[in-house]
Parts: sequence; C-alpha cells; structure tokens
Amino acid sequence: MLAISFHFYEQQKKKNLQEPSYACGSFGGKIIKIHEKYLALGIMHYEGIDYRTLDFLNYQDAKGCLDQVSGLTIEFQWPTLEAWDNTWDVKEKINIVIRQNAALPKSQDRKNWNYKPLLMAAIKNDAPSIHEYKKAKEMAVFNEGLQFYELKSEKTDKNNNTTATRIYWRASKEDEGMISSVIRCEDATSTCNVWQHLPNLGANTSYMAIQFHKDLLPHWNQVLDKSLAFINSSIKN
Repeated sequence: MLAISFHFYEQQKKKNLQEPSYACGSFGGKIIKIHEKYLALGIMHYEGIDYRTLDFLNYQDAKGCLDQVSGLTIEFQWPTLEAWDNTWDVKEKINIVIRQNAALPKSQDRKNWNYKPLLMAAIKNDAPSIHEYKKAKEMAVFNEGLQFYELKSEKTDKNNNTTATRIYWRASKEDEGMISSVIRCEDATSTCNVWQHLPNLGANTSYMAIQFHKDLLPHWNQVLDKSLAFINSSIKN
C-alpha cells in the first residue's frame, strides 16, 4: 500500500516538471525549504500525517512552512552534490536523514551535544569490561582523524564470511570528554553511518544521520561539512 501511495504521488508531481517545486516546513522555530528533487520520494514528513496509507495524499499538499516536520531524507551524489539519480553508482550516494527530537531543558547546551552515551552503549554491549570512556580511549587507535575501536562480536555476510564492525568517534576540540560525532561502519553492508547534532534547527534539538559507502570514509570530514552546509543553506529564518 505504501509503495502504491508513493508511486501515485510521484505521478502527480510529474505533471508540474516545468516549475521548480520546493518542500517547506518547520523544525521548532526554524523554517527549512528544500527543492523536492533532493528529497527521497520528493516529500517531507510532517507531524500528524500517517504515511502508511493513501490518506496522506489528502493532507500533504495542504502543509507548508509553518507546519512542524517530523523528519526528511536528503539524497545527493558525492562529490558533485547533485540531486541523486538512481542510474548512478551507489558507492557515490550520500543519504541524510534529519529527525526532530523533543524539546531540551533550558540547562542543556544546544550548541554542544554529547554523543558519549551512544558511543559507550555500543562499546559496552560488545565488551562489558570497557565501562568507562577512559578505558575505551585506551583501547582505541587513531585513524582517519578519529578514534577507532573494532567491535569483537563477529558477524557473517551472505557468503558466510566473517565481517567487521568499527566504531569511530571525534572528541570536541574544547572538551575531549565530549563526543561530537560518532561513525559506525559495517563491512557486511559496506556502509558507514555518522550521527551529528544540528544546533541551528529551532529551540528544540534535531540531529542528522548520514549514510555513505565505506570507501568514502577517508572523506568523512568533507562529507559531514558539505552536508551541514547544505542543511544550513536551507534554513530560512
């Protein structure tokens, strides 16, 4: 049903290919406006709409810049930053998912978001003996400008070959105990995912998860910077 819904919506959009079409919505008190060609299936996901049924078509077009967005997915090609075309090599694809979180307490610093709990949860799940960040840092090595730890749990791919999962992280320049970015790379899927806080999207907090092919890991910093620049350029107030 969901596939039929999106197919129908895409067919409707093709009727207006001559005119630039933008999606617009609010993250907290900030408005974000993005050309639909960059969005997966050409849509933002607004709060209060059930996208699992055809009914979403009755509400989607009525939504605008003042309506709250629950999330969206941006797709482009690396390194050109062109809107993604499914005929291109998937190794060049950058997929960015943006999500809106609940409001933060006033005591939380919105400019610095600490991913240490996420990092330590991943490591402790694999190695219960590593229960402190100091120990995790001692066990890690430095690679690609990041701290790096390889999980000991073994996974196998479809050919029954053992694959690795690696956790990379970057400490804040101002405070080494604060983790500003976490990247998880899995050989089984040949993908890396980086989590990054978005402090500029409203009074509440939002975050993005960027997925890219593991071959692009040496360019992780540029991928992150370009992704942030793209999002910030889409914020209208």
